[in-house]
Amino acid sequence: MTGPQHLVDGLTARGWIVAGTGRGYTRLFWPGITDRAPLFVPTDPSAPDFNDLWRAALADGEAALRSKMKALSNMLLRSDHAHAANAGQLITDVLTGELDPLSGEARL
Repeated sequence: MTGPQHLVDGLTARGWIVAGTGRGYTRLFWPGITDRAPLFVPTDPSAPDFNDLWRAALADGEAALRSKMKALSNMLLRSDHAHAANAGQLITDVLTGELDPLSGEARL
């Protein structure tokens, strides 16, 4: 399976939270993060505006990921060498929403 439903299924399998669904779309929150706008994923390829909405969804996801990576990079720059040795785990924790990249605090 490929396409928008495959994206939704893949994200939810990795901890993303369905914030809502509607006719031809699904809204998803990043894992552990519900205080920012959800990712809007169009799911009806027959909709006349599907291609525009699909491109917008991919751009929004990319922008959100860049923001997380920038925060993660700043966190790593602030950390000492002992923490830098655990960079792989830090990256995983931030990307899965288990660690807040701005505060360095674990999310419950």
